[in-house]
Amino acid sequence: MGKFLFLSLIVFFSKSQAFCCQLNKKESEYLIQARKSLYLEQIIPSLSENQYGEKKRALIELAQRGIEKSKEKNAEEFVKICNPLREGRILSPKIGIYKKERNVFIEALVWEISLLLGCDRWICPSIPINIHGSLATFQPYYETTAFYERFIVEDSPLPLAISQENFWILTFFTLLIGHSDLNGTNITYNDKGYFLLDNDWAFPGENNPIIKNNSYLTVPIIVAWIDFLEANIPLQNDSLEKIEGIRQKWLEKEQDLISYFKYSYLCRELNPSQLDAFWERWKRILKTPIPSQASLRFWIQNIFPKYFINHRKTQQLVYQFSRYSCPTVRMMPKEKLGPMSILHFLGPCLKNRYKRYYECEQTREHVLDLLSWTQSLYPEFL
Repeated sequence: MGKFLFLSLIVFFSKSQAFCCQLNKKESEYLIQARKSLYLEQIIPSLSENQYGEKKRALIELAQRGIEKSKEKNAEEFVKICNPLREGRILSPKIGIYKKERNVFIEALVWEISLLLGCDRWICPSIPINIHGSLATFQPYYETTAFYERFIVEDSPLPLAISQENFWILTFFTLLIGHSDLNGTNITYNDKGYFLLDNDWAFPGENNPIIKNNSYLTVPIIVAWIDFLEANIPLQNDSLEKIEGIRQKWLEKEQDLISYFKYSYLCRELNPSQLDAFWERWKRILKTPIPSQASLRFWIQNIFPKYFINHRKTQQLVYQFSRYSCPTVRMMPKEKLGPMSILHFLGPCLKNRYKRYYECEQTREHVLDLLSWTQSLYPEFL
C-alpha cells in the first residue's frame, strides 16, 4: 500500500510539474514571438528610424514584469479599470495593465504601424501576452482623461487644442488603420496631447460607410475627429506645406509597410480583404490632392463621399428620434450630430440597442423609420 501511494505521489507531482511547465511555456510564448520580431528593425529602415527595437524591448521587459506580478495575487485582487464586458486590471502603476476579451494582435499591430509611420506619440504601446491562463493585451499604465461624450455634436470644439497639421495627420492615421471604435468615449488625452488607449477594433475588410452583418448594421470605420469644429476650419498655407511633407514621407515608406505586413507575426491573422481595404485607404489619403484652403471635413468628403450621403436629412431624423425618451436606453444623442456620430448611432448603437428601442413605446415607430431610412440610403451595402 505504501509503495503504491509513493508511486501515485510521484505520478501526481510529475503531472503537476508538467502542467506548470505547460502554463509557463504558454505565458512566455507571445513574449518569445515578440523578442524574435525585433529583427524587423534590421530589414525595415522606417522601424529603425523610430527606435522600434529600443521601445519594444522596454515594452517586453514591462510585460514580463507584469506576468510575474500577476502570480502574486488572484486575478480578482487586481484593481479593475474597465467595464465588466472588457476586463482590464492594473498590475501596478509602475508596470502596466492587462486587458482581455480583445483582438490583441490588432491592438499591437496598430501601435507598431504607428511606430513605422512616426505617429506613436498618439498610440498606447501594446503587446499580446498570456496571463492568468488567457490571452490578453499588455499596456504600460498611463493616466489619461477621457472625452466621455459618445456622440459628438457637430462643430463642437476639440477637448484639447492641437496644431492644425497634427490634427490632420492624426486623422489620417486613424482613417488609414480603419479605426472602427473611435467614438467620443474613446478619445483620451494627457498633458502631452491625445493618446489613444483603445485600438483593438481596426483594419476592417471594407471601406463602405455602413454594412449589414447578419441581421445587424455595423460601421467599418468610426473616426470622430471629423465631427469637431477644427475639421471645418480652412487649411492654412504653412500647415498645408507641413502636411504635404509628411504625406511624402509616408509614401516613401510604402515598401517598408509591404515588408512589415509580410514578415510581422502580428499580421498573420489579417486576411486579403483587410489588406486590400488598407491599401485602398492608403491610396486615397496619400494620393488625393489637397486644395489650398480646404477644410479637413470637405477633403474627406471628397475621398469618402459615401460617408456623407444625405447627411442633413439623416441628421434631422436622428435629432427627432433623440427627442423621444426611452427609459431603458441611457445613451441618446440630444443635439444635431456630426457625420461620423450619426453613422455610429445608425450602426453599432441601433445594433446593440434595437430591441430596447423597439420594446419602448415612445421610440418603436421612430426606430423603424430610422432603419427604413438607413436602408434607403445604402441599399447596395445592406
